[in-house]
Amino acid sequence: MSRSEVEFQRWGHVQNHTWPFQVYKLYNEELSRFLWAEEAAAKYTHNRLGKEEADENDPPSKYFSLPPNRISSMKTLKGWATIFDESHNWMRLNCIMAISSNMETYLGSVISLAIESNPGVLLGSAVRIDGAKLLKEGMLDSAVYEKQLEACTKGEWPKRLAAFEKLFGSSPESYKTGISTLERMRKMRNNLGHAFGRDIDASKDFTFNKKKPADRITLPTLVKYLDRVYSIVLDIDEFLLEKHIGEFQAVYAYHQHRDEFVGGEIDRALKLKQFYGEHDQSVGKKFCKGLVSYYEELVCKI
Repeated sequence: MSRSEVEFQRWGHVQNHTWPFQVYKLYNEELSRFLWAEEAAAKYTHNRLGKEEADENDPPSKYFSLPPNRISSMKTLKGWATIFDESHNWMRLNCIMAISSNMETYLGSVISLAIESNPGVLLGSAVRIDGAKLLKEGMLDSAVYEKQLEACTKGEWPKRLAAFEKLFGSSPESYKTGISTLERMRKMRNNLGHAFGRDIDASKDFTFNKKKPADRITLPTLVKYLDRVYSIVLDIDEFLLEKHIGEFQAVYAYHQHRDEFVGGEIDRALKLKQFYGEHDQSVGKKFCKGLVSYYEELVCKI
C-alpha cells in the first residue's frame, strides 16, 4: 500500500521512527562525520611526516606553523607526537560524552512522548487512557511524571533500566544486554566531565600532587560503542512507538499548529499535508483527513 492510501490510526504509525529518533540520528551522523574527518587528518599527517623522513628529534617548527610561546612542551617532534596522540584520546573521550548526551536527550524526549500519549502507564493500565484527549483539554502536565522520567534518564544504568521496565512493563532485549556498556560509558563520561578524564575518586586524593593518567579509549572501541548505543536507541524507539506512542506525535503537531489551519476539515487537512511536506514528512490526504476528524471529534470524559 502506498503512503498516500494509508489511513490515520491513533495506535498505528505511518512513520517508521519517532521524531525524537530522527533528530537523534541527525546528531549521531554529525558526530560520526566529525570523528572520521579527524581520523583522516591524523592519518594524513603521520603519512606525510613519514614521506618527509622526519626525525623525532627535529623541532616541530620544521613541519608545522606554531606560535613560539605555545610550543614549550613540544621541543621535539617526538614531544609533539606524544601530545598529538593524547589529544586524539581526549577527542575520543569527548565523543563518549557526546554519544551519551545524545542518547539521554533522546530518552528524555521519547519517554515524555510515550507517557503523554499513553498516560495510563503511570497507573499500570496502558492504552486505557488516550493522552490525546488530555492534550486537547489542556490537562497534560509534565510535573505529573517528572519523577518517573528522572528515574529513567539519570543515575546508574541498571537503575534506569529497572525504572523503564517498571513504567512500561518490559524493555527491548538490546537494552538489557547493553547495560554494562552503557554503565562503562557513564563512568567515562563522568570522569571526563568532573575530573578531566581521570578517575573521579583518585582525583580527590589531596595527598597526591601529580597528574593522574587519563582514561584510554581506542578507535575500534569507540566505534563499537557508537554502533551499540545506536542499536539500543533504535530498538527502544521501535518498542515505544509500537506499544505506547502510535500517532500521538502527529496529533500533538496538529494540536500545536491548529490555529494556523483555518477553514473546514477538508481545508485543515490540505494545510496539514502541506505542513508535513515543509517538515520533510510524507503523508497522504486520506491520513490528514482522518487525523483532523479524529482530533476535532475528541471529547474528554475523564
